[in-house]
Amino acid sequence: MPIVLFCFAALSTTDTFLFSSSASLVQDLLLKSNFIKKENLLKIMRISIISLTIFAIILSIIIRNLVDTTFFFVALMMSLGLLVLIIWVNPKINKYSINLSILFSLVGVILLAILNGISTSLVVYSL
Repeated sequence: MPIVLFCFAALSTTDTFLFSSSASLVQDLLLKSNFIKKENLLKIMRISIISLTIFAIILSIIIRNLVDTTFFFVALMMSLGLLVLIIWVNPKINKYSINLSILFSLVGVILLAILNGISTSLVVYSL
């Protein structure tokens, strides 16, 4: 019974994080930087949740550890956090700068995960 409760807690945490990651990407990043229109917000949010879920499933199959997969997702989202704050302060940033920031953030987290492994320190370094 305790194992089942632990699994439910882990899954609940993971699906909440997937939803909040999707909301952060779509509302804070894409909508604020005018990549999408407000009329398409719900549709893009659903597509984002499905895409992140598929990515998480594939990553879980490759890594074979739910906790490490969650740490990797947290590191990816934390690396984009500074960009979201900058967009809030100055929403008229050049789209090329935003795209390069996203690319460098993702590549940096992936390289750090490959070189140092996935752990709690990956989340700290991604800031």
